[in-house]
Amino acid sequence: MKYKAHKKINKKIDCQNLFVFSHHLVLCFEKKIQLLAFTGVLEREWVLETAIKYVKPLSGPAKRESLLVGCQDGSVLKIFIDNGFPIPIVKQTTPVSLVDISADR
Repeated sequence: MKYKAHKKINKKIDCQNLFVFSHHLVLCFEKKIQLLAFTGVLEREWVLETAIKYVKPLSGPAKRESLLVGCQDGSVLKIFIDNGFPIPIVKQTTPVSLVDISADR
């Protein structure tokens, strides 16, 4: 089996997590999440008030995928990559170490 590079981004990326979606790359840093096109252009950025502890990519239609984000302050957010505003799901008093969502939501 042989692989061929589809696109190449010529920039140094130093992030904690990198997710590949249908048309984008999602980069996770300590307190922010960036959405890059495959060309390397920054399309969107979410800056959170607290440190990100866990990120889980969720499926969805192309260009409408989402992320489930657990934060240090106990909040859990859902971020759709085509929306600039995170949606709060739940808030607890202890930091989030792992987060998941059921098929029923």
